[in-house]
Amino acid sequence: MNSSINFTYIIQIASALVIASVIYRYFLVYQREYLKDWAYSFAALLVFLSMALIVGEIGARTGSYTTPLMVGLALIKLNAGYLQISWLILGTYKLFKPNGIVAVQSRMILIITVSTATIVALLYSVDPEGGVLRNTLRNGSRYFLGGLAFMVSAAFVFLHISKQSTGKVIVGTAFLLYGIEMAFLGYLNLQIIFGASWQLLASLIPLHGIFELLIYPTIGLGLVIWLLEHERHKAQLIYNQLANIHHSDPLTGLSNRTGFEIVLRRWAESYQNESSKIIVVLLGIDQFKRINQSVGVRGGDEVLVALANRLNDKLGTFSAQARLSGDVFACVLKDDMANIARVNWLLRLMAKPLFINKQSVHIDVSIGATWMTSNDDIEDTLLKAQRALEYAKQKGGKKALMFDASMPENKNTLELENELRCALEKKQFEIFLQPIMGSQNQQIGGFEILSRWNHPERGHLPPFEFLPHLAQLQLMPKFDLWTLQQAVKLLRTWRSTDMYKLTLAVNLSAEGLQDDYYLENAPDIIKSLGSRVHLLYIEVTENSAMKSINAGKSSLNLLHDLGAKISLDDFGTGYSSLNYLKSFPADKVKFDRSFILEMSNNEATRTILKSLVPLCQKLGKKVVAEGIETHQQLELAHSIGFDQIQGYYYAQPMAVTDAIEYVQQPNRLKRAQ
Repeated sequence: MNSSINFTYIIQIASALVIASVIYRYFLVYQREYLKDWAYSFAALLVFLSMALIVGEIGARTGSYTTPLMVGLALIKLNAGYLQISWLILGTYKLFKPNGIVAVQSRMILIITVSTATIVALLYSVDPEGGVLRNTLRNGSRYFLGGLAFMVSAAFVFLHISKQSTGKVIVGTAFLLYGIEMAFLGYLNLQIIFGASWQLLASLIPLHGIFELLIYPTIGLGLVIWLLEHERHKAQLIYNQLANIHHSDPLTGLSNRTGFEIVLRRWAESYQNESSKIIVVLLGIDQFKRINQSVGVRGGDEVLVALANRLNDKLGTFSAQARLSGDVFACVLKDDMANIARVNWLLRLMAKPLFINKQSVHIDVSIGATWMTSNDDIEDTLLKAQRALEYAKQKGGKKALMFDASMPENKNTLELENELRCALEKKQFEIFLQPIMGSQNQQIGGFEILSRWNHPERGHLPPFEFLPHLAQLQLMPKFDLWTLQQAVKLLRTWRSTDMYKLTLAVNLSAEGLQDDYYLENAPDIIKSLGSRVHLLYIEVTENSAMKSINAGKSSLNLLHDLGAKISLDDFGTGYSSLNYLKSFPADKVKFDRSFILEMSNNEATRTILKSLVPLCQKLGKKVVAEGIETHQQLELAHSIGFDQIQGYYYAQPMAVTDAIEYVQQPNRLKRAQ
């Protein structure tokens, strides 16, 4: 082997070493799988070139290529050459499809590569007369297959090129040129087997070395530029997300209230001197709690996301879409869309069924809308739309209403927050009790506490009127603690009365379940019960318990270890995992009223209950049927084997004094009217 070829090999080896080291360093920094494959590719190229240099030197001195040493070196050389191609292509594919190839598939590709290279390297390896065939197969196969692979990779790169990607252009072009050059040399090599002249190939081999000397650094440079552009693009996306994080809703990706107000403000500024008008629309889901109970909290989130996508797809750039809070969305109808007919069209569109987890979910939607000019106050406009939306819901929902001044005025958020805080401080909340009856003996086993807000102007308000607002204002943990205090106080009061054996169940919200303030103060309140602590039930909904499984389990174990009982409410509306049921410290399971409503007319529901109720009991848990309203439901619950019954069939929630009288009434088993 002459000195010029040796010098070319040495330059190529040095280039491969530098490129492999630089790319591997980038892999250590960025932890991207495609970088590791690229680094391995150039490391394999380094081995291939080193083996080619060594084989050439030894062969030139000994004149023999069939000794065990030469066969072994050729085996390493060809395997490295094939692996260099495979790793380069794998890395490029993983850049576009990070999850497109799993580890098992990568290993399989590399095993096939090594097997093919080994077979080719061993053909005619010990035949002294087979030098031409041996070299032709080894070099020709690598050139030809490698060339095809690089051309396919080039096509793949060009199909995914963006205008700003210089690195992709460099890599794609280099792949294409290298692929054409290698495929042509491979073709010439393979032609020799069929008697073609080798003179053209011999004249091109020195040029091939020079070409590779240029193409390897070009590919390496292109890959580095590509990497830097790729990471810069990802960093820009993250920066944009962070820049808009205060203006976007994390669940749906739509604008939040702040972002929506910015859109309205920009529109008003753009049309300051014109007479243009837009319609500001607020959409709310009717009885969204029912949907959450039906498909669970995660399913409810999927419903919100699906509605957001529908709103965005149908209105697109002709509008501005936002999620203001909970299940309330907003949009703007402008230009040709700004008319009442379009508002009604939107109502019909949003009320179409959704398919969540292969299940059809029927939803009802209400709309409140109002006109806005560039001179109107944004906050006032949103309040008008909100008034129209709430009035539409008060009228039964499933309708779209334009704002009218005669509609009742809604309290703004700040006023409502002040009222609720004042209600907690002035003890305007009262506890009401609903009895829980034994299924077999028809005796009262205890009560569930259901709070009411004794509003100074509006009278007693049910939970759905204030609990969502308490949650939105992050006051639920404080309210949960107050309710727990009332339960403990009542149990201590009953100590020396006829009520001393009755249990009390107090609800704990998802927010309270994970709140440090609640978990720090609740233990001391519970401990004050002393030996009567076993009469206290902490009741959490299934969705609350599963919302953060580890945190929920830890909190419930803390309360359970103090001696309080745990009751799992609304069972069957959310996750319904028997594995979770087994692991959570639940002493009582309350089946949601939706099961009770269906069991009278649905054989499948009855079958499910007949399986689950005994199973829960075998796990050592009492089972309660919620929402019993008819004698037929009572009989079915009794036949299925429920331990306890709760519902309007016996009594509606009542004041504490009325509950005491109820216990003492001999005719209390008559259905409440």
